Amino acid sequence: AQYGDVIVSDFSKPCWRDDVEFDCIITDPPYGIRESTTQVGSNKDYSSSSIPEEYLKTHFPEKVEYSLEDILRDLLVFSADRLRMGGRLVYWIPIIRQEFKEELLPQHPGLRLIYN
Repeated sequence: AQYGDVIVSDFSKPCWRDDVEFDCIITDPPYGIRESTTQVGSNKDYSSSSIPEEYLKTHFPEKVEYSLEDILRDLLVFSADRLRMGGRLVYWIPIIRQEFKEELLPQHPGLRLIYN
């Protein structure tokens, strides 16, 4: 196994080859408390146009809202697809202790909760 280092990217647009697998994914997704929860995208219809060639080098993509529910769903789907058998997904999620119930944690049929 190799150590992949720290990677910062737009999780809604994975940058991995189809055959990449991980032994472990450790992450602290944005929750919208200290950092914004946005993703690269647009609410505009670009189906009949594209960014002109002369603007591509200096173009900054637009961002749209990315809900915590969508972030966690994408994380679980990605992890179920990319973790090797027996691999681990480790992530932090904010809770209110007095209101916490394990069944409120996001779930995926291809993953099993071991610790919380």
